[in-house]
Amino acid sequence: MQDISTSHMPLVALSQAERMLAEISTASDAMNMIDMAEAARVWAQRAKLGTASINYATAIKLKAEIRLAEVVDEGQRRGEIALVGQPQKSIVRTPNNTSVRLEQLGISRRSVHEARRIRDAFTPEAIDEIVHSANALDKEIARREFVQQRAHVSYSGGGNEWYTPKAFIEAARRAMGSIDTDPASNSTAQSWIQAHTYYTREQNGLEQQWAGNVWLNPPYAQPLISQFCDKVVDEYEAGRVSQAVVLVNNATETKWGQRLLAPCTAVCFPFGRIKFLDETGKPKLTPLQGQMFVYLGSSETHFAAEFSSIGLTLYGWEVS
Repeated sequence: MQDISTSHMPLVALSQAERMLAEISTASDAMNMIDMAEAARVWAQRAKLGTASINYATAIKLKAEIRLAEVVDEGQRRGEIALVGQPQKSIVRTPNNTSVRLEQLGISRRSVHEARRIRDAFTPEAIDEIVHSANALDKEIARREFVQQRAHVSYSGGGNEWYTPKAFIEAARRAMGSIDTDPASNSTAQSWIQAHTYYTREQNGLEQQWAGNVWLNPPYAQPLISQFCDKVVDEYEAGRVSQAVVLVNNATETKWGQRLLAPCTAVCFPFGRIKFLDETGKPKLTPLQGQMFVYLGSSETHFAAEFSSIGLTLYGWEVS
């Protein structure tokens, strides 16, 4: 890989840096890319180049952090980097069999820990989607938003849960008549969803049978969101699912978004971003983009009657 300078290089050079991400093969290369992207972000901010330029640099930094986590993990699997708890922690073995500590390369364990948090929460494609949405709103994103909010990526346990407010659940229940299956859920959410059948992360709803009327609020990270959207469409087209209300980000340009919208008979775009709840029922931070409720079924007029007060509702391809 080419040497990456960490000086204040012009922002336009980031396009070349993005192409080089796949070539990163060492932790040092990844850290140099992270430092370069941060320098470009600061430069764009000081030069007042606008949110799109700042967000682009932030996205490159986040992708480089993902690569850092991958490279370190690959080194640990090969035995070149010691696992935590082993003797001579944080050691990289070089081709001539000498040992170099990560700290000597300017890489701290905290940096690797934070990089793993980003890697576990997001794919590069998910980062691009968030940046695209932020740019559309002329909103500057920051790394801390990814670490703290994690963009609704989990659906079972822990502080990453984003629960749907009860009012929306009840609207879906009235629109369909019942909620028979909730394939991406947990016991806390079921205290108000009350589906006849629900599946947790451990049970993996993607491997289970879905039937009847489905409420689906899937995990929002790739590849899970694509897999859940494909599954609900497949089950509906096969006749095993009678109706479905699916709550997702309004990423209409994505493959999974278009896959979901193609067979739908109605869709609602809420008037504002949904304030999801935490496990205690308190509102969480507002998500970075808006949402949509997608309806699959033959009772689109019932869906429209329930959701027209929630947002712009289209059915029969007329505005309600």
